[in-house]
Amino acid sequence: MKKYQVNDNTELLIKMMQDLKNADSLYRPGKYWLGFQDRFVEELKKKGLKNFRRRKNSVLSSFAATEHLDLRYRFKSLFKSSKVIANGFFKLAHKFGLKVSFNYNAEDITKYFYILTKKKFNDNTLEINQCGTNRFGNPESIIEINGALWTFAHLQYCSMFIDTFKHINFKEQMIFCELGSGMGRNIEVMAKLYPKGTFFVIDIPPQLYVAEQYLSSVFGDSRVIGYNYTNKLKLVDKELLKKLKGKIIIIPSWQIAQLEDLKIDVFWNSASFQEMEPKIVYNYLKIVKNMNPKYVYINAVPEGLEGFTSEVNTKDHYVNSLNEEFDLISEYETDNFLAPDLYKSYVWKQKPKL
Repeated sequence: MKKYQVNDNTELLIKMMQDLKNADSLYRPGKYWLGFQDRFVEELKKKGLKNFRRRKNSVLSSFAATEHLDLRYRFKSLFKSSKVIANGFFKLAHKFGLKVSFNYNAEDITKYFYILTKKKFNDNTLEINQCGTNRFGNPESIIEINGALWTFAHLQYCSMFIDTFKHINFKEQMIFCELGSGMGRNIEVMAKLYPKGTFFVIDIPPQLYVAEQYLSSVFGDSRVIGYNYTNKLKLVDKELLKKLKGKIIIIPSWQIAQLEDLKIDVFWNSASFQEMEPKIVYNYLKIVKNMNPKYVYINAVPEGLEGFTSEVNTKDHYVNSLNEEFDLISEYETDNFLAPDLYKSYVWKQKPKL
């Protein structure tokens, strides 16, 4: 399994964390992530990234970097706690002719949702097998279908992307910016589908550290431009940005303001803004508007998450920040498969220039 491991770089991790301390408070972790920070660093120093995708009881699961769930037990406990969820599952199973049994394991469930997600891709004339996952990090319950590798979690990200396809005009050579990228799974999906695209991966460390190490394993150093390089650059240099075309570029949160004059095609934030204080979100969106994106995608719980931040972020915060320059063109429940329908997807399109 050694060839499937993600390399550790403790020196890089320490460098990122030191630089984070010197950043403006608007770009440092808020109340929610601050509570995890010491645990992140402790685990990464002690255990590294060996087998991190199958690691149990890991703090890395807080940003969806692990995928070891035994769905049989997960669904049993879920159904016992909620009749609504149980009824929804059985209706779905009946609709698609699925024989209901708690003996289904993770592989069975993954195969089932592969079929549903593949249909979404086919309906949009895209080939789903272009964006399969990989064995780096040694995930549990990984299966091969038609020559591509899949996990349940990876399919969720593929499903989230394809549901936006009819609302967002993704271009072959687009400039795509994701803030709150976690381990980089969404970037992995997008960068495989759009090999000529330019992708800015923005987050706070140590999440950003995990993303850089993981994406470098998947795509290689020739495509991934890492922190040790970007941290020394003046990203406002437009000639430099031309040289970065087609790359996956690792950017710490405190450098996002350097991208203000960059015209991007798509800005993406999934389940991240809701974990920040409103003043931090407002600052980020102010910068994003200056990046002049054609589309903005936000996936969030509409009412916000109580207890995660000192003040809850709601849908209204996003709308009020964006409504002068963007039209909210679509709002729909995010398809998280068997998870409760807590999240909604919002797509904004830039208003025509007068």
